[in-house]
Amino acid sequence: MSHEEPSTASAPPEAGADEEELLRQRIRKRLQEHQELALWMRALLFLVGWLLVLVGIAGLVLPGIQGVLTLVAGAAVLSLVSEIAYKVMRWSFQRWPRGWRKVSKWRRKLRTRLVKIGGRRRRTAQDEVENDEIP
Repeated sequence: MSHEEPSTASAPPEAGADEEELLRQRIRKRLQEHQELALWMRALLFLVGWLLVLVGIAGLVLPGIQGVLTLVAGAAVLSLVSEIAYKVMRWSFQRWPRGWRKVSKWRRKLRTRLVKIGGRRRRTAQDEVENDEIP
């Protein structure tokens, strides 16, 4: 029987640094997603999102309107432009991971289409050189 040294329960310091860097990368990616949409598109999504939320609230008490579904759709639209709405929605779907995957997939598709329609085109170094040329 060989004698094994007990392993330490704490992770090496590099693991914590890697986790922090991964978290920073995720935050940067989320911020870039919001910045890819033009200002007018973000304002429009903000208004549409709140309109859907209000219709969803009305749908909870009025017959004929799917209140919960409309609330989720409004929150998903709002989460495209608001980090707070994204966090609240993510928190509210903790119990239903399958539901979150569906909503997240719908959000990604919608954001991709919106960027194609009215997204801001990123300026490249080549664009800067072309704009600086004197005719």
